[in-house]
Amino acid sequence: MKKTFILILCALALAAWLLYIWLNTPNSAQKATHIATVCNVIKQNHDFSNETELLKQVQFTFGNSTPSYALHPQKFYSAYAGKIAGQYFKLSAAEKTQAQHNFEKCKRLLSQ
Repeated sequence: MKKTFILILCALALAAWLLYIWLNTPNSAQKATHIATVCNVIKQNHDFSNETELLKQVQFTFGNSTPSYALHPQKFYSAYAGKIAGQYFKLSAAEKTQAQHNFEKCKRLLSQ
C-alpha cells in the first residue's frame, strides 16, 4: 500500500514536471517569431551594451506587436529570448554587423 502510494506520487510529480517543461518551451514557430523579433530590434537599434538591455527591448517590442483585441496573443518566452540575446552577444564584430544589416543573415546566425 505504502509503495503504491509513493509510486503514484512519483508519477504525478514526473507528470507535473513534464507539463511544466512543455508549457515553458516554445515550438518551432514560436522560436522563429522570437528570433525574428530579436533581429528586428537589432536592425532598428545597434547600441545595446548587454543582453539585459536587448532582452528588455525585445520584450517591449514583442508585447506591443500584438493588438490588444487579438483572440490568441502569443506567449513571450523570456528564457528563450534571453538565450537568443546571449547568442547575439557571442557573435564576432563582423557577424554582429551582418546581423544588424541583413535580416535573413541575422535569422541564420541566431538560429544555430
